[in-house]
This record gives sequence, C-alpha cells and structure tokens, in this order.
Amino acid sequence: MILCPCKKCGNIYWHSREVVYGHLIVDGFIRGYKKWIFHGKCTSSGTSSTINPTYPDTDYHQYVRQDDMEDMLRDAFNMRSHGEQSFPPDFIISEDCNITGNVFCETGTSAPNEEPNEEAAKFYNLLNEMNEELYEGSKYSKLSFCIRLFHLKCLGGWTGNSFTMLLEFLREMFSFAKIPQSCQDMKRLIKDLGLGYDKIHSCPNDCMLYWGDQKNQQSCHVCGKSRWMNSNIEDVNTDEGGAQLRKKPVKVLRYFPLIPRLQRLFMSSKTAESMTWHNDQRTDDGLLRHPADSLAWKSFDSKFPSFASDPRNVRLGLVADGFNPFKIMSTSYSTWPVVLVPYNLPPWICMKQSSFILSMIIPGEKGPGNDIDIYLQPLIKELKQLWSGVETYDVLRKENFNLRAALLWTINDFPAYANLSGWSTKGRYACPCCAAQTCSKWLYNGKKFSYMGHCRWLDENHKFRFQRTLFDGTKEYRGAPEQTVGSEILFMLKDINFSYGKMNQPPITQTRRRSRDESDDESDEEDDPNEAELWKKRSIFFELPYWEHNILRHNLDVMHIEKNVCENIIGTILNVDGKSKDNLQSRLDLVDMRIRRDLHPQVLPNGKYRLPPFIFSMSKKEKEVFCMVLKDIKVPDAYASNISRCVSFKDRRLYSLKSHDYHILMQDLLPIALRCCMSKNVTSCIIELSNIMKAICGKVLNVEELEKVQDRAALTLCNLEKIFPPSFFTIMVHLVIHLPHEAILGGPVFYRWMYPIERFLSKLKSYCRNKRYPEGSIAEGYLAEECMTFCSRYLEDAETRLNRPSRNAGLNDHDLAETYLFQSYGEPIGKVEIVELDDISWIQAHGYVLFHHDSMEPLRNEYKQILRSRARSRRLQHREINKLFTESFHEWLSQTVWSGKDVNDEIKWLSQGPNRVIKRYSAFLINGYRFHTKYRERMRRTQNCGVVVNSSITSYASARDSNPVEGNVEYYGLLTDIIELDYYGRWKVILFRCDWADVNTARGIKKDQFGFTMVNFSRLIHTGQQLMDEPYVFSSQVKQVFYLKDPTDEGWYVVLRNTPRDLFDMGNGSRDDIVERSETLPFPEQNLDENIPSTRKMRRRRLRGLSIVQNTPNSEEGNSEQQTAIGSSNVPETLDEPEEFQTENGGTRRVRGRTLLSDLYDLDPANRVKVSRNTYGQPAGSEARLLAGYIGILARNANMLPINYESWHHMPDSNKNQALANIRFALEVSDDYIKKTLGKKWRDNKSTLKKQYFKKDISLEEKLRNVPPGMLRYQWEDAVRFWNSKKGEDRERVGISSRQKQKFTHTAGSRSFASVAEAEEVKSGQKVGRLQLFEITHKKKDGSPMTSEAREIMEKLKDKKAEYEATASTDSSVNLENIDNRIITDVLGPERYGRVRFQGSGVTPTQYFGSGSQQYMPSGSQAKAEVQRLRDQMAQMQANTVEQIAEVQRKYEELQQQLRAEAAEREAAAAEREAAATAREAEHRKKYDDLQLQLQQMMQMFQQSQKPPS
Repeated sequence: MILCPCKKCGNIYWHSREVVYGHLIVDGFIRGYKKWIFHGKCTSSGTSSTINPTYPDTDYHQYVRQDDMEDMLRDAFNMRSHGEQSFPPDFIISEDCNITGNVFCETGTSAPNEEPNEEAAKFYNLLNEMNEELYEGSKYSKLSFCIRLFHLKCLGGWTGNSFTMLLEFLREMFSFAKIPQSCQDMKRLIKDLGLGYDKIHSCPNDCMLYWGDQKNQQSCHVCGKSRWMNSNIEDVNTDEGGAQLRKKPVKVLRYFPLIPRLQRLFMSSKTAESMTWHNDQRTDDGLLRHPADSLAWKSFDSKFPSFASDPRNVRLGLVADGFNPFKIMSTSYSTWPVVLVPYNLPPWICMKQSSFILSMIIPGEKGPGNDIDIYLQPLIKELKQLWSGVETYDVLRKENFNLRAALLWTINDFPAYANLSGWSTKGRYACPCCAAQTCSKWLYNGKKFSYMGHCRWLDENHKFRFQRTLFDGTKEYRGAPEQTVGSEILFMLKDINFSYGKMNQPPITQTRRRSRDESDDESDEEDDPNEAELWKKRSIFFELPYWEHNILRHNLDVMHIEKNVCENIIGTILNVDGKSKDNLQSRLDLVDMRIRRDLHPQVLPNGKYRLPPFIFSMSKKEKEVFCMVLKDIKVPDAYASNISRCVSFKDRRLYSLKSHDYHILMQDLLPIALRCCMSKNVTSCIIELSNIMKAICGKVLNVEELEKVQDRAALTLCNLEKIFPPSFFTIMVHLVIHLPHEAILGGPVFYRWMYPIERFLSKLKSYCRNKRYPEGSIAEGYLAEECMTFCSRYLEDAETRLNRPSRNAGLNDHDLAETYLFQSYGEPIGKVEIVELDDISWIQAHGYVLFHHDSMEPLRNEYKQILRSRARSRRLQHREINKLFTESFHEWLSQTVWSGKDVNDEIKWLSQGPNRVIKRYSAFLINGYRFHTKYRERMRRTQNCGVVVNSSITSYASARDSNPVEGNVEYYGLLTDIIELDYYGRWKVILFRCDWADVNTARGIKKDQFGFTMVNFSRLIHTGQQLMDEPYVFSSQVKQVFYLKDPTDEGWYVVLRNTPRDLFDMGNGSRDDIVERSETLPFPEQNLDENIPSTRKMRRRRLRGLSIVQNTPNSEEGNSEQQTAIGSSNVPETLDEPEEFQTENGGTRRVRGRTLLSDLYDLDPANRVKVSRNTYGQPAGSEARLLAGYIGILARNANMLPINYESWHHMPDSNKNQALANIRFALEVSDDYIKKTLGKKWRDNKSTLKKQYFKKDISLEEKLRNVPPGMLRYQWEDAVRFWNSKKGEDRERVGISSRQKQKFTHTAGSRSFASVAEAEEVKSGQKVGRLQLFEITHKKKDGSPMTSEAREIMEKLKDKKAEYEATASTDSSVNLENIDNRIITDVLGPERYGRVRFQGSGVTPTQYFGSGSQQYMPSGSQAKAEVQRLRDQMAQMQANTVEQIAEVQRKYEELQQQLRAEAAEREAAAAEREAAATAREAEHRKKYDDLQLQLQQMMQMFQQSQKPPS
C-alpha cells in the first residue's frame, strides 16, 4: 500500500496501487506536490525550510484512535519535518518499504535498498505497536495500553515488582489480550520514546573525567588513581564461548544530553507554542511578573541583540544541590544532581517538576565541592554549542531554525553558591555581594564572625552612622559597597591557574588567619585586601562567551535565608538552648567591643554572672502566651502545615519546623504571636522585617517599590542591630540587605528560590530503589518519568501530572457553569441536604439575587419611583424608600411581569422566585478557595469559614439625613450555611450565609497599635432575624480570611487574608481583583522608633515606695556586683503561682506560693534598697517585708545554705557569709538582725520540708526516695537519716513539747510587730503601746480574739489596767508611763531573759526598759523560791529516775532467768533427740549385719548347688 497523492486523499490515506491509479485518473494530483517526498524522492534539508502541502477537506476516515499516538510518534522522532503523513491501521514494516533518514522510500524507486537506520527502526517498531490492537475489537492499541498503564505506575509511584504482579494478574484475567509479561518487557517496549543518558567515568578524587581525548586513559593523570576498582567481575559471553573480564569503574557521571531535550520541546506540538510565551503573550507594563521583565534579561537582550531577535531561543537557569539518596540520615552520602530550568515557559508551567531538565547526576559518597567544575565540562561544551546554534524543527511554524540557548544564572543554597561561583562563603569576607568590602568583626568569645555595619546603606547624614555605642563601636563614614562585575572578576583571575581534585591543595591562600588572641579590635580589621586572593577558583561558567556580561550570575536563595533568619529570631527570643544568640559569650563580646554597657554581665560573689535582660527578653508567662497563640492557630486548607504540632508548652519552644513552616512564621504568624507578648519596639521591627520578606516574595513586583524596600531593609537591619547582640548577625541575616536589589535584577523570587527544586530532589530520592547503585537507580527512574511526561501530553481524557487540578481548583465544566448566575458555580463537597427555606430566608435570598442582577436595574428604578409617587402627602427619606423597596419589590415584580409587562425570558424566570426546597452543603470550592461552614470544621485543625466581602453601602449621619454617603466597606464574617437556589431548572445560584461582625461601630472592628485589623463576633449585624437584613452573599463575591484569637483581649480576633497559591496576575484583568502576594497581604508599614532601649524594664511598680540608695565603689558592699546569676546554683525559687494542698477530708485548698521578689532582682546593680529601722533597731516599713521575704528566699536556697547540717550552729561560716554578702548588696541593713533572722528562717524551712516530705508511715528507703523538688539528693538523704536517728527523734520530742506550751498565735502574718506598730502609728497619729499592740496582733479581721486563751488574757489585762488606773487616780506616786509594762508582768509573769514580749525579735530588755529593767525582772525572794522549786523538781525527778532504774533492773533479771530456763529446755530436748538418733542407728546396724549374714548363707548354698555330684 502507498499514500494516495490525489486531491481528495492528499497523501493522508493509504490505498493499493490500483486504487491510487484510479483516484489520480478521476481527481488528479494534489496542487503543489512536485517533489515526490512521500513516494521515495528525498529532499535536501536547509537551515530553514517550510512545506505546506494543501490538504483537502474530507469527512471520512478509515480509522479513529482515542489517544493521539500518531502525533506522539511523529513528534518524538521528528517525522514532521518533511510533511504531514498518516499511516493505515494495518500498516506494518514489510520488504516493500524502507526508510532513509526520515523519508519513506519504496523498493524499486531511485532510493537505494538499505536497511532502516537506528532511529527509523525504533519508529517503525513503535508504529507496529500503535497499529496492533490490544485485542480484537479494542479501541486501544497495544502501545496506547502500555503507555497508559505505565503512566499510572509513574503517577502512583508503584514499584517494579508490584507492577509485574499487576501485569500477571491482568494476563490471567484477560488471556486474549496482548499484555506484556513484566515491567521490564513494558519498559523495553516504550523506552524508545524517551531520551537516554551517557555514562562518563571520573577520577575517584574528582581530578578529571575520562571523556573526549582522555576517554581511553586507565588512570588519572593528576593524582595517579586507577580508573577501575580492584575487584573484577567475570562476565561470560555466550557467543564467544569464553569468559571476558568486565572492569567496573570507581565513579560514574550520568550525563543527560541537553540538546535533544531542548529540540523535543519545539518538535512537540504540545509544547512548541509555550516556548514563545514570554514574547507572544506576556504583558509588558513595567511590572515584574516573569524573568523576561527583569533587568538581567533585558540587559542580556541589549548586549546580544542577535540572540534576542528570535523568541524561540531558550534562557536557562542552572540548579545544583546535594541530597542523601538514602532515607537513613545517619548515612554519610551526598549525590549532586544538576537541573536546568527553561524560562521561556509561562509561570504556571515554568517551575513545575515536569518542566525541569535533569542535566547530570554527580556521584557520591562526598559532594564535589569546588571540583564541581570537572563534572560540568560536558554541559559547558553543549552550552557553547547551543550558543552557536543547532538546527531544530519547529512544529508550530513547520520550519527548521537555528536553536540557540544561554544560561542566565544559577540557583543554589549558600554553600553551593561557593562551589559554583568560586567565592568562599565562609570567614571574614563571606558575603559574595560585598566581596572584599564585607564588614565583619571577629567575636573572640563567641568564636565566630559578626556581620554588622548596615549603616553603610543609610543616607550620608543619618544619625545612626554616628551612634557608635549602639552599633558595632565604630562611626560609619563608608558608603554602600559596589558589586564587582563579571568582566572585572575575569580580569583579576585570568593569570591565575587553578588545579582540581581532592588530593591537591589550592595554590593560593584564601584568607590570612592570624592569632586573634594577640590582636585587639583595631588591628583585627584588614586594610584593602587583594580581592584576587580571596577567590578559590575561576568558575567554569566564565568559559561561556556571554557569562561575564550577565549582571546576575548567582542567586541568593531566599528560602534558606528566610529560614535561618526566622530560626535566629525564634531561638533568641525564646532563649532556646543551643539556638539562642544571647548567652554569656555574646555578653562578653559586648564588653570587648565596649558597647551597651547596661547589658554587660555582672559578676557575682561566687564567680558566676548575672545577665541583664535584653529588650527582647521574655518572661515565662510571655513565652507561654507566645506558644499559646501558635498552639491554638488554625490556618486555611493548603496554606501551611499544622504548625501547632511543633509547639511545646512544657519547654516553651518550637520543635521540628520545616523550611516552609519558617516561611509562614516569618511572613505571617510571627508578628501576630509577638504583638501580645513583646515590647512594641521589637515587634515593630520584626513586623517591618516580615513586610520586607513579603514584598520580595510577591508574584508581581514593582521596581520603584523595591527601591523603597531597599531603604526600609537598611533601616530595619540597623534597628535590629540596636536590639539584638552582635552574635545574632550571622551571614544569613546580613544577606537580607541584598535581596531587594536582586529582586530588581532577577524578577520574582519564586522563579529563583529552592522550594520547587527541593521538592524535585525529594522526587529523585524516591527513585532510589537499588541502594547499591543509587545514582543508576535515580537515572533510570528519571528516564521513565521523563518519557511518561512526554507521552502523557498525548493522552486524551486522562489525568496526568500536566492537567491534574490543584487541591482547591474545583470543577471546570463550562456548560454547567453557564446555568449558574453571578459566576457562583463551584464544586460542592460532602453530603447534600434537601431542606425547605422559611419565609424570611426565602425573601432575603431571592431579594439578594434581584437587587444585584443587572437586568433588574430598570425595574428597580421604576418601583422606587412608584414608591415615591405613592407618598404624595410627605417626602419619603432615602432610608424609608429602601425599607419599603426591600420588603415588597419581589411581590411587585411578580405581579408586574405576570400581568403582561414586556420583559425578556430571564426576568420572567427570576420574577417567579426560586423553589423553596433548596440544596444545602457544608463545604464548597470556588475561585481556588475551600470554604467550610463553621459547624463542619469545629473538630478540624484548619480554618476555612472566614470570609470577607467588599461591598458598597450607603451611610446616614442620622435618621433624618437626606444626603447619604456611599462608600466601600469590608464585611468580615463566619460562614454558617451554603445553599443552592434553583429557579426551576432554568437558573441556579450559590449563596453563602454568614455571621457578620459589626463593622459600622467600634464594638465590632478596630485597629490595634500595630495597624492590624481586629474584629469581634460577639456583636453581629445582618443576623437574618429582620426582613431588612442581608445575611446572604454570592459565593463568587467572597474572599477568604482567617482569624487568630487575641489572648490578651477577650472576644477579639486578628484578621489575616489568604489568596490561592495558583493565582497569577498576568496583567490581563482588573488590578483591584488581583492580590500581588502568594499568601497574604502585607502588614501595615511600621514607623520604626529610632530610639530603642537596649534593656527591658520588667515590672518595677512595687519598688516605687522604697528608699533607694547608690552602691558606691568604695563601700564595703561594693565588692560584689549582683546577688543572682542566670543558670547558676544560687537562683532562688520562682514559684509565684498559688499552690494547692490536699486536706485531710480529701479536698484541696489554695495557699500562697513561694516568694518571688523578681523586682528586687531587676534593681539596677548600682542601687540598693535602704531598710528603715525604728528606735530599737528593728526593720520597719515596706522595706521590712521585702527584707523578710528576701531572707526567706536565701534560707530556702539549699545550694547556699544546705539542710544536711544538724543545727544552725554547725553551718559553716563561709555559707553564712555568702548569704550575708548577697543581702548586703541588695539591702542596706544591720548585720545583727540578719544573723538572728537567717537562722530562724533556715530552721523554719527544714521544718516545712520535714512536715511535707518526711512521712512516718513509710519505710526509710521510701523516705530517702521522696526528695523534694529542687533539693539535692545527698542533702535530703543526710537530713532524713538524722531525723530517723534517736538523736533526731529526741529533738523532735523536745520541739513538740515546746510547741504545746504555746497557748496562742498572732495574726500579723509575714509582717513584723515593728511594721504593724509603725503602720498603726501612722494611721492613728499616736504611739502604740504593748497592750494595744497585743490586741491588734491577736485579733481576727472581724475583731474577735484569735483563741479563747487570747480572749482570757485580754480580759485580765483590761481588768488589771482598770485597777491601776483607779489606783493612779488616788495615788500620785503611781507612774502611768510604765503602767503597760507592770500590767503585762503581773498577768503574764516576768519577762524571759533577753526577750521582750510583743516586740518581736531583735529587741533586748536593756534596749526597751533601759537601766531600770530590773524592776520587771524576778525579785530576790522570788528568785530563791524559784530556785527551791527547781531543786525540789530535780529531786523528784532523781527519785523517779532511781525507781525507774530499779524497775528496769528487775525486769532485766527476770528476762535473764527466763532465757536461762529456755536454754536448759533446748539442751534437754537436744540430748533426747541425740539419744533417739543413736538408738535408731544401732538398730539399723543390727539389721544390716543380719542381712549380710543371710546373704553369705545364700551364696554358700548357691555355690554348693553348682557343684556336680560326686
């Protein structure tokens, strides 16, 4: 059969020679068909040729295929370059046909009789498979079936074994079908559709590649390493019948040729049009939407106009990064793929994985490092060839053209930046943009570089440049550094030779390193370094003739920069161990730099340090608020991962955050979380930093705005320098200053960051099925995926990676969408409910449709005019007309239309109203949003019920306002219901019903101090209860927002906006409907306060009434600089919350927790609290309570005052002196009082611990294990053993006896008697006596006595006082001044030696009574009587003791006698048992002897029986 060249067949249909002859006789040849290229005559190919044969219009076909397999084969093998031709369904390769090149020839013609070449053979083999039916009568061919099934394997990630099992199962079920037997058979069938790769051996030390002229070398000419492994494998060749040695190379580079892959993009009818999108369909309005809008692209075009003249020339980006192909991260292995990105494609295709071109796979185990240039040689060679051009067929224009390609830039993380560019990204000059002008400072204590000096980007006269102590300690007079251009770099490095290989050292020293311990800050700076010596190599990309002219050669990766900056911020503000940049080393660096003296560490008496809090320091409660905001957060679907799973309340930190989590935190959530728990200055700076990152990461950029962002970035980084320590400013933080400028040069960031690349590398990692050969496994997997990506373009009605809808795309049925009004068509999710609307809801929903339909505008105006004409008696206000119109328009419309008014069909359908039976949904997809009702997501971790509608409203100043004002207002709501109105099958409308916040008053909406919009849903409007309400909106009107609860303001929520990720603004629509961001709108721009304090003043209010004195250097207490240390052993307890204790009846009661006194610790080190004293030397006033609390804290500090000493007298003086030194530093008070009080507080603490944790009803081991929280185990064990000893029990009995003698307790609490007396004197204005003080301190709040004993004593004191006063009225010799003292002595007896009742500790009788104190002491006769009483008591005790000793001795003797009797009984019993045993033994011996005798007799009888008779 041959192609028929008649006018009707047009070289499309195949017929026999006889039929073709008849067609030519009847119809004649096709016009223009002079060269018989379809019938054996070849044509010469030129640089550009066009063949446009005329094809007839026919309406008959002999064969119809569902999938476009024929076009796929033509595109894959470039069979279109000589015209269109089709193949019959029964076409097979026979001896009558062959192929020369891509041209068909017939045997017997002028073409020679040759075998098909390799490409032609592949084509015809696949053609046979295409025309071979899967089974008789099937609509699928064998090739189509294999491609579809293998496509499912790649799409689902099936393993080869599972796919083979599926094929075996299908073969068993459908034995009549021609199904391949295994996965390998199917791969062999379709492998010819893909493109292969080359294996290039390399030196194990990365010195060279065995390719080109060095292809046959057996060892490296640089290091001498062998090309082959030591062990050889014998491969048996069956054809030769012998064993042939096959050597195995050490390292293999797998290179995927670039030219055929670029050619296929133009040879394929599915991709050729997209390759010129940047020129044909891109909007050029000055905004940056695509790399073609960028300055780098335009600069390249102006430099090389011949290249830019053809839009088909390809611009490429190169990506290189390493990954571990094994999922076991502990395995050290690094495979480096090199990927190319074609930027000719539109944005929604360009950065998809299906568009990436894998160029090579550099083998591990170690990364190539600087030797990556060795492996890039094949690619550079092809890029050079592509710069000159290669002939390629353009299927769209049906011509051959000269395809050229150029490399625009590289994309990489920061370590790979150094490998590709040659500039070291470590050390003093780590910034590749600043290069030799990098401003860095070595931190001697932190052992790293700090990259500050951002004042260089400010205006010349900006005041920040001259504030030396607030920044890095130097005044800044330099300008912003200028970036070195490519031609200058090439000139610097042209005469320097570089050698490669792991065994070779670089010939130049990179950075001179000196002993930094011997240099100071001034000598640490290097003056005018030679930039040429700082380069590690001359990049291989400079071999490209255009590379030096590229203004943006290597991109800074925004993904890793943003991740590192956010990680720095979070780790520092939360003070995470190992992540915080605020530590002792960073504070010591401040001392070395002589800056921020108020933040210098303060040395403690024990040699430890106290770190004054930074302004960003957060308390425990503030950290809990921060974590609570992130823990409770819910974001929309497909917006971010569940960040709440990474929040730990216990540790008050964040765990296991991924790069995108940091992206979401940095740009959206971090400012929201900080606004409630951080100072305004710090929060404003971080919000501004978030705005900068948002502006850079936008999908549409404005050059003028980016220039402003550059200035804002400089000011923000300078403010951050005033907030954070120098150690915070790593190289990643510094690189933020260069991002706005790179966005101007390169365009939108999402074309140049690593997010899509990292996902592609993860896909490559999934191809690694063979762990022994990871690179080979990845290469084969990629080839299969590449082949299926190409084939899937030609599959009809099949879901592929190319047409797979996004998660929230919704349905795309245009015919169905036309039946929905207001573009409200979308995809419902979940169960459908059929319900009936109530009357009010029906009127409101139907009315909303009528009020917004354009066709109703004339009728709406007509009815409003009717309403005005009806009210002739008075003029209706605008508000009244709207009310009447809303209530009755639908009824008037229905009556008017059905009365015969001439209207169109659409109005007729709408006038009758919708069906009251409606459909109700719980979720809906529309415009890329996923909406859920509030009820549906009550148990979900996402929030999709937030909506916002921008509506035009009419505002009235008052009820009588006749001139309302119209304006746009944003309404915020929560979605509660989704309904579908059905106008009886003709029209449908989707409506959302919401709870709308009151945005008309401050009760429902407000702006906080940072400009965030906040709403309150406790006050709602348009609830639907009134007919005038509008609770419904169209589904197409709403946009999505989400709300974050404000933890500090009950009922208020912060509003954050969301836009679909797949939304691209190409400049074709209204700018008002397009959001220029990928996720949320930028936050309000902050007005940064230029006077930011360094330290944070934390809760000083309770110290306002105290007396503060200066700590002078010459004072005795000035030797120690602070009393606590962060992280040291003598930090007092910080339990300031109420504690719960279990009562005897099983309940709980709340008691006051331990004293905190954080205000005293926050006191400036140069100040002390002066404790006032009364006339007796006792502390008084508010300072007395502060002193008592502080002494209590020190007494409870087991590290300073251990509890494992028997008494206070055994406590070493060194411990006591340390406690005294701490008290003297913070408080000015006498040592006598401290020494007396500290011991009592220490004993009280031991008593409390014993009462709570030393339980008598448990064993000693359990007591030892029951260690109190915060107590050292060895101290507790020593104390427990003492309490459990006899001496400890005796001391306990003495203490119990002493406490039983105490008849009543006072009610002063923690206040001393001196403080109570002083407070009462201030209140009453009179001096308080001892009797009055006794009554005050022994009465309850209601005025009743504390106990019955106290009541009795008070009555006696009153009676005695009345008696003395009566006596004084008649006897003038009685002294009324000492009447209180005499009364107390008469009622309660003489004072105890050294004590004064009702005066507290520290007051002696001599101080209080003076020299006449003897009159209140016992008299001589009283003393003798007391001595005699004591002697009698001792005699009685002695007699009792003698009697007790006699009784004990008597009992002891009785016990001895009893023991002797028991011993005698035991001896007698033992003798009896011994005699019985002897008797039994004798009896057994006798029986044994008898048995022996009987045995001997029996033996004699047996022997005699054996003798023969004589």
